[in-house]
Amino acid sequence: MLRISVLMLAFVTAVAAHAATAKMAEFKIAGGQTVKCAVTDAGPLPAESGPYKMVGAGFALGPDSSGKHMALIFAFDLTVDKKGKPTHVLIEDVSGSSAVAMVDDPSPKIEKKSWSGSAKPTTISETSTPWIFEDKPTIMIFKVTISAKDTKDVVLYQPAYYPAQMKAAVAAFAKKNG
Repeated sequence: MLRISVLMLAFVTAVAAHAATAKMAEFKIAGGQTVKCAVTDAGPLPAESGPYKMVGAGFALGPDSSGKHMALIFAFDLTVDKKGKPTHVLIEDVSGSSAVAMVDDPSPKIEKKSWSGSAKPTTISETSTPWIFEDKPTIMIFKVTISAKDTKDVVLYQPAYYPAQMKAAVAAFAKKNG
């Protein structure tokens, strides 16, 4: 099975970004709300609250469900302090006019203080992933809702930055490889 990791890039620059001055940037999300997220000139910083910290938000390339076309497979990684064992993790793309569920894990498994989840593959095409074909950077905002026993839900908003050159390479690779 062909699976090429393209991006868990949202935080590859996080180490370098910590050296830079962090600032809060405002992002408009689904429902007309505005959220503030920590960023630097090098990119978004990991969202964190209490025992939870986002350490990955991006995608890999792989086959779609038919095995005939290239697809984006969004993947997310979260570190969990031992005090924060989640009972439910929901990740939504809130970049557009309405929220789109990406991962809904009603029984999250924590291994080595980490949780990972992947969305279903989305075939790369100008219809299903038009943003990949746009000749400009894309910033997506993911809403991460973490539920745990006997505590209020924790909500994190994680931006992910996709440069135009990287998107063009993904589009070209998808066209070439089905």
